[in-house]
Amino acid sequence: MTKNRIEHDTAGNGTMGLTAPWMNVASSNWANNWSWAERSDKLGEHTLSALETASRQMLEGSEKAFTGHMDFVNQRLKADLACFRSLVACKEPAETAKTLQGFFRDMWHDYEAQAQKTLELLQTSLAETSKAGDLVVDTAAEVVEDMAQQTMEAASKAMEPANSNGSGETATRKAAPRAKPAASA
Repeated sequence: MTKNRIEHDTAGNGTMGLTAPWMNVASSNWANNWSWAERSDKLGEHTLSALETASRQMLEGSEKAFTGHMDFVNQRLKADLACFRSLVACKEPAETAKTLQGFFRDMWHDYEAQAQKTLELLQTSLAETSKAGDLVVDTAAEVVEDMAQQTMEAASKAMEPANSNGSGETATRKAAPRAKPAASA
């Protein structure tokens, strides 16, 4: 095989396939190198761990949000009923206006505080989930870097000239003469 062409590979293993010289797995040490499996296991472990963490945090965050919303609704219903009782007891229009003004002011502050709590909960949940995702991204980057390094090493070894006689002399390969294209008439 030449360095720059893809050829039929029938050397050594008796199978025929199109391979580039640096991809010849049968003649390389890749079959005995299980580092790919270790990298895959590490990436899979970190991915599953991140998914588990994200799921757990999502459930915990949902539980906190649901509890917070139910407490808020309970508080607002009590305030609504208290306002209704106060309105029934009002005898003057000015007293009614003052009661409604206080009710709407308190309602506005309650909704604003609830929205702030919900945003803080969401931000906390997203920050914790992104930490789990960062671990997966970092592991994937390590795996890709390791694979690139090993591929480059294997490619450089495969591209080195073959040693045919064991004496340190490099075997040369003679290229078959190419047929000249026929001249068109």
